[in-house]
Amino acid sequence: MFRNRIELSQSGLHNLVQSGIWRAGTKYAVSVVVSGGYVDDEDNGDSILYTGQGGRDPKTGSQILDQQLTRGNLGLYNSMQEGLCVRVIRGFQVEHGPVEGYRYDGLYLVKRAFQETSIDGPLVWRFELRKLDVAEYSTSSSKSKNDQIISSRYFVTKRFGKINLWKSCPKCSKINSSEREYKLLLQKKEDGDWDYAASDFGFTVRRETNSNPLGSQSLCKICRSGSYLAGLVESNIHGDLICSGSWEEISEFL
Repeated sequence: MFRNRIELSQSGLHNLVQSGIWRAGTKYAVSVVVSGGYVDDEDNGDSILYTGQGGRDPKTGSQILDQQLTRGNLGLYNSMQEGLCVRVIRGFQVEHGPVEGYRYDGLYLVKRAFQETSIDGPLVWRFELRKLDVAEYSTSSSKSKNDQIISSRYFVTKRFGKINLWKSCPKCSKINSSEREYKLLLQKKEDGDWDYAASDFGFTVRRETNSNPLGSQSLCKICRSGSYLAGLVESNIHGDLICSGSWEEISEFL
């Protein structure tokens, strides 16, 4: 649970504090926030008809222009084309959301994308999202994905007073094929302890070894489920850079 959009942004699940669709510097959508901003949205829990972005009057919120297949809309369309899942976060404003704040509700696949007339008149993009069936998705996708391991690289950044340790996921990076993709390995809390619960990798066995200094899993949680969710490329890692490199190069700064 996150008390507000700023906390949600700090978690790395959805970096934008206003926009409902986040692409994380890629051509794919990686997360959406369902918060009742568009009257055309339909949320049935495991399935969502999500309205695209753009074309609204900033004062009234009414749809006054046709939406275009650009920005976040294009990201969701590309995710549909490639069969990639997106994170869904619900806000307190919607029926299936939490009583207060914002809640991460899991992974969804973009099953359809189409244009139709909005309640206000102009055309909007609609995206049908369905909650991910991990077993089904793993069976359909595992044959086409190469599990070749790429050497891990780390980034240490500081943002809002917290230290974030980012690690490249070998499988995500292989799928990207052109750049390493990073996900949050650990976040240091204000009391100086590492927050293991915030990790995108997981720590089923917290045992340090020379090859696995913090005892984390090698692949991120999403890859281990047989799915894929784009991480951050180097240019999009947020916060002030403290150091980067191999574990040997960054460990002295931790």
